[in-house]
Amino acid sequence: MQNFELLAPAGSIESVQAALYCGADAIYIGLKSFSARQNAVNFDYSELDGVISLCHLFGAKVYVAVNTIVFDNKLCDFADCIKKCAELGVDAFIVQDLGALEIIKKVAPEATVHASTQLTVHTPQGAEFAKKLGFSRVVVSRELSMQQIEKICKTKIEVEAFVHGALCMSVSGQCYMSAMFGSRSANRGLCAQPCRLPFSHKKGCDEHCLSLKDLSLIEHIGKLKEIGVCSFKIEGRMKRPEYVAAAVSAYRKAIDGKNYDISDLSAVFSRQGFTDGYFTANLGNAMFGMRDYENVLDSSRVQSDIRKSYEKMPKIYTVDFALTLKGLSLELSATADSVCVCKSTDISQYSSMNPLKDDAVKKQLSKLGNTIFELGSINSDIPPESARFPLSVLNALRRDIIAHISEEIVKKNSVYTQTFEYIHSETATLQREKPLKFRAYFESVKQLSGVSADALEFVLLPLAQIERNCNELASLCDKVIIVPPRFINDEEQTFKRIEKLRNIGFKRLYCNNIAYLSINENVTLHGGFGLNCANSECVRALKELGVSDIECSFELKASQINKLSRDIPVGIVAFGKLPLMLNKNCPIGDCKNCFGKIYDRTNRAFDIKCPKNNEGYAEILNCTNLEMSDKLSDMAGIDFATLIFHDESGRECEEIINRYLYGTRQKDAEYTRGLYYRGVK
Repeated sequence: MQNFELLAPAGSIESVQAALYCGADAIYIGLKSFSARQNAVNFDYSELDGVISLCHLFGAKVYVAVNTIVFDNKLCDFADCIKKCAELGVDAFIVQDLGALEIIKKVAPEATVHASTQLTVHTPQGAEFAKKLGFSRVVVSRELSMQQIEKICKTKIEVEAFVHGALCMSVSGQCYMSAMFGSRSANRGLCAQPCRLPFSHKKGCDEHCLSLKDLSLIEHIGKLKEIGVCSFKIEGRMKRPEYVAAAVSAYRKAIDGKNYDISDLSAVFSRQGFTDGYFTANLGNAMFGMRDYENVLDSSRVQSDIRKSYEKMPKIYTVDFALTLKGLSLELSATADSVCVCKSTDISQYSSMNPLKDDAVKKQLSKLGNTIFELGSINSDIPPESARFPLSVLNALRRDIIAHISEEIVKKNSVYTQTFEYIHSETATLQREKPLKFRAYFESVKQLSGVSADALEFVLLPLAQIERNCNELASLCDKVIIVPPRFINDEEQTFKRIEKLRNIGFKRLYCNNIAYLSINENVTLHGGFGLNCANSECVRALKELGVSDIECSFELKASQINKLSRDIPVGIVAFGKLPLMLNKNCPIGDCKNCFGKIYDRTNRAFDIKCPKNNEGYAEILNCTNLEMSDKLSDMAGIDFATLIFHDESGRECEEIINRYLYGTRQKDAEYTRGLYYRGVK
């Protein structure tokens, strides 16, 4: 029979207790660094030690989320973090950064590693490739339908799915809005949640078209169990313990097949109700919602009652006692959870005392108070006339043996991973060939009409555009890079389409998701910004996986990029309206009144790439073009620069390319330098 895990969030000690007392099988927490929820209270190493002991006493596991991208100057700190956590007995690490994964393999090679939802695993091939990389479990993207999750479950890697909590508008790991707006990176755990601010379809409207309701799949737990999900994850490391308690209590009952009351769950935290839209494939406006005044009032009304549910430690184990007298030594043994321990004490000084009353021994041993144990049987072979010792001796013996058996249960449930020192291996940095090479991404083949392809190293085109214009592009096939969907709705069909193009001569593939890294026969792989490559270890790992070159994350500063150690070419995105969000649910929705834009509260306009023309998903683009044509001299460490063209005409594309070739900037035009100088926190 499959064991189903209820996985709870914990951002504080009180939340850990709430989760355990209400029935969680595992918890996931963050540390002071490297956590995708840096605004939670989080834990230091001494607190982590206590959390692990408490969880292992309950038979629960502890997963540490180190699911941020890591910069080069923090690689040694990250390695030290992994070493300390492994030595304390952490059960698994949750990881996004492929460079971080490589460090874990070096520091704690036997450690269990889970692929964070930030890694954007949403297909069977992506899950299979994650398994090949060394992940034992994938936390699948929240945007998947039941049928899509079921396909991933058939790959036989462990599948963890979110069942409750906040939904980001963007696919996790592919959101750069907070970083671009205020240098607070979602990939670094400091998302400022600008999506919860007003965004509207028209100027001046008071709408929140980027704010989704919270997820709730409690009614679908049976189906999730049936299709093979092994871990049911509750979101909420930044939420109060009362929220954790209510969510764990309800989902514990649902998993165990018992009746549950959703009223507390809804009252403690919701955004105008819940949604299951992704899971049921019912997208649309019904999925959107905001936390309003009524939601806040509901929460305040129920918190006091919910708090009572985790005030008292539950009884998890039955303990059986055996009391014997060996000469003048009183010996007490205890057995619980297949663990047996013994304690003894000398009672010779009490031999002249009057014997205890018949029920005194049982009464004292049954005083288990606020412990995890409840009394089972008591076997005493001490003759009544020989029970000559004070009750304080028996009480002390009981306390000692309960502490001892607790320690032994913790040891039984703990695995301490062997660790090694991390040695940061320097890679010989490539010397850039002069001059700097340029690549360009075009939304449409029509934009190529006014462009001299000779000036470009490579031309990047959407998969669908190449399919429609194969004959026209035949002379450029060695220069064309296929850009497949960033979010794959039909993996089998997408891979067949790529293979068909490969067979007619288009043998370059832009990899913006780890699933595409598995296509490694008779094709040249080019790593895209969606892989969030941000450190030298990640560059090295991608090279070993067959990637020929890599676009760095555009969350890196120029100075950080210049210092990357590498032995494959490294590049940047140097022009264009940077993608801020990758959306499965279109923020506009209403196709009849769609103008292809949304507006923030300052009436800035953000273009939306329509799902109908974009492989079934939407993208929100920045309101201003990135412009680096006159600043590339600051990027001595890059080998190539990619220009992203959205709605520019062919003539405009040619002018922009020439501007970059000659290092000049268009005057009097609004632009941004992105994050290349201000960086992210």
